[in-house]
Amino acid sequence: PIELTVDCPLPNYHNLVIVGAGAQATIVEHQTATSRQPAYFGTELLLGDGALVSYPIAALLMSAKGSLFLFVPSFAVSAIVGGLLAWVILKAAWQPISRFAKI
Repeated sequence: PIELTVDCPLPNYHNLVIVGAGAQATIVEHQTATSRQPAYFGTELLLGDGALVSYPIAALLMSAKGSLFLFVPSFAVSAIVGGLLAWVILKAAWQPISRFAKI
């Protein structure tokens, strides 16, 4: 992984990460602001064609390895509920749509 560790006395800084075409990368950021002013951190990604970048936000927010797996069950439930809701809406709208299509 590309690890960006910053202990910056300045309130604002900007990272630029360039990932070439077809490359894969994982970016992990660790930020510590020592300024008493509000801190604004920014990371810009420039990706080539077909590049794949993962940015494990869950691990950053929770500071624990494997914390990303906390989001997998909630995502699965969300996907199932969304699929069921779409099925109900399409089933209810199917007859009016099919009648309109026959005209």
